[in-house]
Amino acid sequence: MFVGERWVCPACKKRFESKNEGEKHIATCSKVKELRDKKGITHSKISKTRSKKDVFTIQDGWDKVTHLFPAIKIKAEETVSIDEAVRYGFETFKGIFKYVIVLIILGVITFLIMFASIKSGEPAIGLLAIPVYVILLILNFSLMIGVYYKLWVDILARSRK
Repeated sequence: MFVGERWVCPACKKRFESKNEGEKHIATCSKVKELRDKKGITHSKISKTRSKKDVFTIQDGWDKVTHLFPAIKIKAEETVSIDEAVRYGFETFKGIFKYVIVLIILGVITFLIMFASIKSGEPAIGLLAIPVYVILLILNFSLMIGVYYKLWVDILARSRK
């Protein structure tokens, strides 16, 4: 379509200096092919469309604006049953259980080192708990990131179905 002195692809909005370049582009543009497949638009309809203005405003009429951005109604195809949700929770917990056990063991080791330090009255022994505690925090943070990452990927995978 012509906009001012330039030719513009209606699908990808690329600008060309001549109508010839624009029509060559439309013949190969993947977004135009998607439009054809989705809406059944033919090549001749796309190449012959022209626009009078660069910008439509609400003053031009709501119909002129809304035809540029048609509303796509997306309907949820299915819901999740409670049994499926509980099964997903158990599978997730089963997957992270080994890491939770390691975190619990590191927590107990930290506690025992601190308890031994207090019982003996030697603060130097308590300093040994610091590296164990730092490792515990790093592993805990890594596990948290991993669980959130898994949940996010599962959400994305389900949304693509």
